[in-house]
Amino acid sequence: MDYYKKYERVNAVPEYFKEHIADVIARCNHELGKITDGAAFVFTTDIHLHENPMTGIPLIREIAGNTPVKRLFCGGDFPWAFGTKEECITDGYVSLELLAKLKDVMKLYIVRGNHEFTIREAGNSDKGYTMPYEQTCKMIMPYQSDGICAPDHAMYFYVDDTAEKIRYIIVDTCVKRDVPEETYWGTENGFDTEQREWLTETALKLPDEDGWSVLVFGHVPCVMSLPSPSKALSELAEILKDFKNKRNGRFQDFSTVKAEFIAYICGHNHHDCHSVEDHTLFISTGSSARLYDDCWDRAEGTTDEELFDIYLIDKKNRTIKTLRVGAGVDREFAY
Repeated sequence: MDYYKKYERVNAVPEYFKEHIADVIARCNHELGKITDGAAFVFTTDIHLHENPMTGIPLIREIAGNTPVKRLFCGGDFPWAFGTKEECITDGYVSLELLAKLKDVMKLYIVRGNHEFTIREAGNSDKGYTMPYEQTCKMIMPYQSDGICAPDHAMYFYVDDTAEKIRYIIVDTCVKRDVPEETYWGTENGFDTEQREWLTETALKLPDEDGWSVLVFGHVPCVMSLPSPSKALSELAEILKDFKNKRNGRFQDFSTVKAEFIAYICGHNHHDCHSVEDHTLFISTGSSARLYDDCWDRAEGTTDEELFDIYLIDKKNRTIKTLRVGAGVDREFAY
């Protein structure tokens, strides 16, 4: 399709971005120089390819080449909500292939969004398409970098940074189910028993030693204090709060764990916001794509056309700093 020719330009940083990305890189290296125990990674989410020139690809490569940041987490949502089956599948494939260009400089880990992969035909149609779950799994999972611990035929997993003692857990905030392929928007927010047991009995079972920390990535907010949450994810939020507070909860006894919970990081609502519930930090980040419900006024051909964060985790001081690339501002959180 002629539409996808515009992504041929993602191999170089645009001229109008060079000063901005140089400044972000300088600040990133300065801040990392002050951290004695911690980690850093890039988080981008809500790609929605039809509304995204994908300038982030060369920008993230520039970050990888000039900083110690070597992990990239993508919060998903590759297709747009409206279009044809062919556009849905092509959006997914092109997004994954573009992200895979970065795997030679960064480890890549992908969260399944609620639009993976499902679409509604434009014009208030009752027609659409939803890819079967198993096929979706086969499409996404080969793009993950090595080192993940995942059940078979499921899109949730964890990966350990043993040097920094951080476990990154990726959860799937849509229940595992199949619907007729002609169904539009055929995913459903939720957290089924199978994944809940995996989270409590496997992913949150960390080495019995001091110094470990946990970060959890999902697509949909799981607490009602963030925009666009899902009540169907309340059990996920409950488990994370129990783990954070090291208590005997409804689903697992975390009273003896040594690991510290840092935050739950998500997208979906296209907004930069956060909340703290029961001493537990939940963060959402705006969309990489420029959308009608965006939290920032953005224009293509300017530094505002892109939006993602570099996360700097300071375990000693129990803080997170996010450095914004593109539209928006830096943020800081305590955990």
